[in-house]
Amino acid sequence: MKKIFFILCLFSVTLLLPIAASAVGNVSVSSLPTGAAVLLDGITTGTTTPTIIESVSSGSHIVLLRFTGYQDYTRSVTVNDNATSTIFATLTSSPSPNSIYINSNPSSATVYINNSLQGKTPLTIGSVPNGNYQILIQYTGYSDWFQNITVNNNVQTVNATLTTISTTNGSIALESDPSNAAVFLNTEYKGKTPLTLNISHGIYRVVIQKTGYLDWSNRISVTAGTRTDVYAQLSVDVTDTTIVTTIPKTTVIKTTTTKKSTANPITPWPTDTPKKSPIEITVILGAIGIGFIVLRKP
Repeated sequence: MKKIFFILCLFSVTLLLPIAASAVGNVSVSSLPTGAAVLLDGITTGTTTPTIIESVSSGSHIVLLRFTGYQDYTRSVTVNDNATSTIFATLTSSPSPNSIYINSNPSSATVYINNSLQGKTPLTIGSVPNGNYQILIQYTGYSDWFQNITVNNNVQTVNATLTTISTTNGSIALESDPSNAAVFLNTEYKGKTPLTLNISHGIYRVVIQKTGYLDWSNRISVTAGTRTDVYAQLSVDVTDTTIVTTIPKTTVIKTTTTKKSTANPITPWPTDTPKKSPIEITVILGAIGIGFIVLRKP
């Protein structure tokens, strides 16, 4: 009886082996550039692209590709029994510090940075010095798109959604010397020169301002379907400032105080007007009297 039971079990296992063996498939993985490390469901396979991962259980799996200098690539793949699923990945380079990543809708739009042609979207520009940049994106049949950005030891991402040009619109291209001057259109700030604006036709008052320079202003007519070029030569603001310093006059009042002295005045010697003594007066009168007596004698 035991032998019969053992034979039945062995027969059952033999029948099930093909079924179990068939519940796996393969995954073929390749990439551009090649040499990316391949991970399956978060576990490294120890292989690099191009490669075939064999004996993968049927069902849904996550394939991750990792390559230095490129962004990780992740994709879900379904593995079928006794079948090979294929994955091909175009890896995207990782933006480095001080870089600008530009994307647009629609794509393949022309990109200018500070009026210098850079290429078409999507576009990554690396090793950008710190500073201010004006992004201009152009695409035939669409309005020009612009944005001012600042790069400061970081990655700047620019996403531009372009707008189709209306038949009633025109454009105005503004430049100034010096550049980077503020532009106001009917008192509304629009950006800094050089600058291209797509606006409806009409007459606009344009004011261009820059610190240290006189304001430039003019009335500009914009015609539908055409571009109007505006060039502003800014003049240095020279202001003569005269500083008048007034020194007030100072009046000095001298006060003299007379103090009465209690000391007897000193008579200089010899005196110019000597005083006569009472004895001298008596002697003179006596002499006059004696003379008078002598003259009376016979």
